Amino acid sequence: MSRIELNIAEMLTLTNEWLTDKAKLAILNAHAEFKALIPRLKAVQASLLAVDTSRTQRLADLTQQVTDADATHDSWIRAIIGVLEGLEAWFPDEAKYPTLLQWMFPNGLAHTQSTYRAEVGLALRIESELADHKKDLAAIKFEGATLLDGVQAYIDAAKALGQIDQERTAADTPTNQREARAEWLHVVAGMIAAGKLVKLSPADKQVLFGSLNAASAKPAKKPAKTKPGPNPAPTPTPTPAPVPNPAPVGNNNK
Repeated sequence: MSRIELNIAEMLTLTNEWLTDKAKLAILNAHAEFKALIPRLKAVQASLLAVDTSRTQRLADLTQQVTDADATHDSWIRAIIGVLEGLEAWFPDEAKYPTLLQWMFPNGLAHTQSTYRAEVGLALRIESELADHKKDLAAIKFEGATLLDGVQAYIDAAKALGQIDQERTAADTPTNQREARAEWLHVVAGMIAAGKLVKLSPADKQVLFGSLNAASAKPAKKPAKTKPGPNPAPTPTPTPAPVPNPAPVGNNNK
């Protein structure tokens, strides 16, 4: 693979060698053309280190946030399904409960195992059609709230999940990472040009650029196959939502 395909960790390793290896430093300090590049090597080293550290921590933080947001999202799905299935069992002649359930979650709890993108897409679809079902959802009341409140909370949870997942994706290729890579490639190009100007011996060339050439000569890694989106980690099953008392909800004449 070419130098441009090296990752941040590989670039950082090569830079650290140039700045800490005594043999390499001796060659750099022996020629004005190389010596002038040492401050730039130190600057790009700091940039690479900042990217490597901050990216790792940021991704770890966002991954935890996504896991937590997905757990909340899944809990609302389970609660809503639990309420509607309970009402359907208590009032089998009432058609609106299975209708609401089929409208929102036709695949039942399998919706908690979808990709994040699919989970958000389902919630947005439900939100776009919510006006047609608000009356029925608002009529289901318990503990000072309505099922409409629960559905809205589920939609909000899905939106929060989607937002955090987008941030996590963006954090995987941050602007400062691209800038640090570009600067490193520019500095290395300057070192190679300086090597041609000072006419290094074959031995010195090997000392100074051997690791770079070896890293660049490695075959490129084949990209791993990925699913359309990350599957949520298994989450604890929340305590089932209380099924409302059979007190007057619509027509319950039996």
